[in-house]
Amino acid sequence: MNNKFKVSVSFYGIYTVLVVMTLLLPLLFGSKYNMDVAAYINRLPQLNDQSLTYNILNNTLSLVILHKILFFLSPTVILYLVYIFSVIFLSYILLKYLNVDYVLTIFFICFFSLYLNQSRETISICFGVLAWKNMHKKPLVWILYLLLSAFFHLFAFFYICLFIMSFFFKVISLQIKLTLVFFVIFFLFVLFFYFPRYTYYLKFQNYISFLFVLLGIYILIIWNSIKTIELKIFFVTVFFLAAFSSNLPDISSRIAEISIVLLFFSSSYSRKNIEEEKNYNINLQVLIIAFVMFVYRLSVLLFFNQDRIQLQDYLYNLFL
Repeated sequence: MNNKFKVSVSFYGIYTVLVVMTLLLPLLFGSKYNMDVAAYINRLPQLNDQSLTYNILNNTLSLVILHKILFFLSPTVILYLVYIFSVIFLSYILLKYLNVDYVLTIFFICFFSLYLNQSRETISICFGVLAWKNMHKKPLVWILYLLLSAFFHLFAFFYICLFIMSFFFKVISLQIKLTLVFFVIFFLFVLFFYFPRYTYYLKFQNYISFLFVLLGIYILIIWNSIKTIELKIFFVTVFFLAAFSSNLPDISSRIAEISIVLLFFSSSYSRKNIEEEKNYNINLQVLIIAFVMFVYRLSVLLFFNQDRIQLQDYLYNLFL
């Protein structure tokens, strides 16, 4: 027990160092690996001229509002502040609810995306988790968190909503289920087929994302810790969705990554209960798999061949 406590304390120290290094990374490489920052440094002032609908559907409304409020700061500083906030916010949410083994696991899996990039999606996921965890409180609290989730990123917001709905699957009437499904499908259809930013995600590639494999492995490992059949159905469904869309890597990877994060939040093994030997061993298995994947991706990145694949595609997806 004492040894396990020492290991846990060591993991907290390791995670702290990794997060500090992540926050300092832009000082060493600029925006080379922070693709989300690089993409909006020059575009941010131009977004002020776009319509409200455009900014909402392109997940840029939060940036526009911040740019107006912090008008005395350059776009570069604003974007890096969003980046720093997203890393700290994600770390807070993970450390608040999860065993440190799983916090490190999520870091190794999501370092190239949710940590290093996709800041608005990261913030949206964090608010979505807060909404889910506070649903036992007054509706105003969790509804506010959901609205904040939608404010930063629509895809993450809708995914969180579908996840939360799985908890109420038995009590929701068939009419409401069909209405919600129709609304989500219709909204996604309009989004993906009428907005150029999203049509990019529908292009089939000559490579696939293998993150769905990692999702499947984790579902099998912690299957017994998922307490409700509705949640098991949800995660199996999104696994097949990620697998069948693997030729659309930017969609498949996002589905798989968010699913892995929510899977860990749904597992009883992920709670801060390292007293149980079985849970402790399983947690280490989960962590080791993520670490091996992280080392592989990092080694490929260090010897990156830009002719083979675009850097942004590599950072956002897992290729074997």
